[in-house]
Amino acid sequence: RRAVASVIVNRQTTGYKSNGDFYSTISWSSQFSCYLSNEYNKCMNYLDNRDGSSSTYESLLATSLKVGYRIVSDITKGCRFFYSPRSMANGATPSWVKPSAEVRISGIDRSHFRFYTETY
Repeated sequence: RRAVASVIVNRQTTGYKSNGDFYSTISWSSQFSCYLSNEYNKCMNYLDNRDGSSSTYESLLATSLKVGYRIVSDITKGCRFFYSPRSMANGATPSWVKPSAEVRISGIDRSHFRFYTETY
């Protein structure tokens, strides 16, 4: 969670596929596949009616705020790109992946997420 939030902050602060705010960063076309998904909509509904009843969403919110306000450090070392191998059809690798730019992050299973500082 923290690493993905860091990628969003890194894009926002560098202006990569972002107009300089968090909303434009996550809603930029073809960038974050979860945007407007069922899970995204459930989360937004929870936030619109927030009552503290979901430990999952409260944890996500706490992590996002800490990363967004730079209360915690960027564990990605400036990464602006990531993908989830588990979400790729037939184990494919995105065409933009530049293997030499991969950043391995302690505690993150590479079969779940991979992070990169640059692309081809």
